[in-house]
Amino acid sequence: MIKGLEAGGDDYLPKPFDVGVFLTRVRAMLRRAEHVPETLAKGAVKLSISSGQAFLNGVDMLLPQKEFALLLLFAQNENRVLAAEYLYEKVWGHPMNENMNAVRFQISRLRKKLAGTGHTIAAEYGGGYRFEKE
Repeated sequence: MIKGLEAGGDDYLPKPFDVGVFLTRVRAMLRRAEHVPETLAKGAVKLSISSGQAFLNGVDMLLPQKEFALLLLFAQNENRVLAAEYLYEKVWGHPMNENMNAVRFQISRLRKKLAGTGHTIAAEYGGGYRFEKE
């Protein structure tokens, strides 16, 4: 159960399960999904969550999937320091181990694309990053 929740699961239902409890949990998850915003705007950048696209002043930024996932994660956590390990696990879907360069490379590319948007990604001492206003 713990491994499943830590891997990104939202809920756990042990066997044997009651069908009524199962249906109630599914309805609760659907209600929560109705409240997820379709778009997220940060200054001149607008993220379309369902399409996986980012727009700068209405023009598609043509972000690859991992760059979009990183930008979305940063935008959802503006002004919070996010550890490189956390970013890697969320975007790549497995533990980082020693592959710090993948995170650095993607963040470097994102920084260039964010130039002039009013937001930047700042490096924090200890290996973290923060998405913040310039």
